[in-house]
Amino acid sequence: MTSDGQSVRDDGLPEFVVDSNALSRAFSVARRAHSEQTRGGHGRPYLEHPTQVAELLRHQGYDEDVCVAGLLHDVVEKSGVTVGEVREGFGPRVAVLVAALTEDATIEDWERRKSALRESAVRSGTEGVAIYIADKLANLHDWRAVYSEVGERSVGSAAPTTTRWPSRSSTPSRPS
Repeated sequence: MTSDGQSVRDDGLPEFVVDSNALSRAFSVARRAHSEQTRGGHGRPYLEHPTQVAELLRHQGYDEDVCVAGLLHDVVEKSGVTVGEVREGFGPRVAVLVAALTEDATIEDWERRKSALRESAVRSGTEGVAIYIADKLANLHDWRAVYSEVGERSVGSAAPTTTRWPSRSSTPSRPS
């Protein structure tokens, strides 16, 4: 069992990938790509995140290709794996989904980059949106788990402050 409750065998494979050659191969690619990476500065293995994304998709009934893309959704952005390698190993459908969920590193502004990613997910169709949503749900789960372990320290500078919230006086009033 991983720290986020995923069932894992003695060989490290999550139970849900065992019966699928494509999912097992995708897990191996993700494991290599994220081998030295951790999330959020709290030492959690990065691999738990894409595994959780793929498992969320599987629980919602998405097919093998979508679950594979969920496992691989961060490998291009976070490692040396290319979209071409994803296409070669897993086919064009998976590659298109992974590409749609990969941030455009040429966009420097964080808000514009995130907006472009959302638009790309929407353009890729229902399956791309599902992976995007599973990614966000997994992120929320991670925040909740870290918060339960370390409390307010986990929030740090990301916490809303009175200087970041709009003042009530700046909110447009409703007509009576």
